[in-house]
Amino acid sequence: MKSSLLAIALFAVANGRTSNPNFHACLQRAEKQKSSILDEANMPENKYDIKDVPSSIDWRYTNGQRYATWTRNQHIPNYCGACWAFSSTSALADRIMIQNKNEFPEVDLSPQVLLNCERDDQGCHGGDPNNAYAYIQQHGIPSETCAPYQATGWDTGNTCDDIDICKNCSPSTPCVAQFPYQLFYVKEHGAVTGEDDMVKALQDGPIVCGMCVTDEFENYHDFSIFKDTTGCTE
Repeated sequence: MKSSLLAIALFAVANGRTSNPNFHACLQRAEKQKSSILDEANMPENKYDIKDVPSSIDWRYTNGQRYATWTRNQHIPNYCGACWAFSSTSALADRIMIQNKNEFPEVDLSPQVLLNCERDDQGCHGGDPNNAYAYIQQHGIPSETCAPYQATGWDTGNTCDDIDICKNCSPSTPCVAQFPYQLFYVKEHGAVTGEDDMVKALQDGPIVCGMCVTDEFENYHDFSIFKDTTGCTE
């Protein structure tokens, strides 16, 4: 079974760095980065004029509806640099919610399948959302119910067999590959840079956005809004 979104565009920007020797960025630009596939008419910079967009938008609650899917923790049951897979699947799941007008059921997509199967990136050692969407466009991705998060990836020994994409378990037999199962695809994906174009992209739904992780941010323990003063843009 397949579900394909109509002209959905999703975006990724930036990277992160810190001098902490125990930290490695989970957003890693891949050497084999896939090119964007986005119709010119659907590019946010062409769809919207910055002066016409609202001053704020919150997809967690807008027009009396909740469009954001659940919040997940990539560090359980152990640390795994899977932010690229989490953010890619979460932004896409949110946009499915928007497309379906928040109607039942909520679809939560599986980052574990990206960690198992998307081999142009580094699994738990980081990856590139643009490559994640290229994989989803070509192969599709199932819901979390097919492949729950394990905080492991192909880089730690996982395989990408049928059972690693969708499985089911019963009391009397070992877990087996599940057929059939539903896959979700994107028709288009792309990238934007710059504040104005990111704001325009947000009008269609949540986006994947990387940030530069500095030592100051790593050591920040306040509850107010953090403001970076280093000028870091990596």
